[in-house]
Amino acid sequence: AEDIRDFLHNEGLMFVHSSNVVAVQYFPEEQKMMVEYKGGTSYLYSSISSFDAMTFTQAASKGAWVWSNLRVRGSKTAHRKPYIRLR
Repeated sequence: AEDIRDFLHNEGLMFVHSSNVVAVQYFPEEQKMMVEYKGGTSYLYSSISSFDAMTFTQAASKGAWVWSNLRVRGSKTAHRKPYIRLR
């Protein structure tokens, strides 16, 4: 519970168990979410509400949540939210 509060309110880095995602960080003031993928790429997504971030923490599959909310399933390059590639 403490790590979820830290993630939602204090920009805490959350490491996740996923076949595709390593870690996620939420920036509530800017409504942005950084996602680090396995393989080393990272993206900073915009227009991520606090509700979106909360549903991420509750998702049984973090990778499925990313595909359903940030990416376009089956695409290697399409995204649902505005983003910038960090690395």
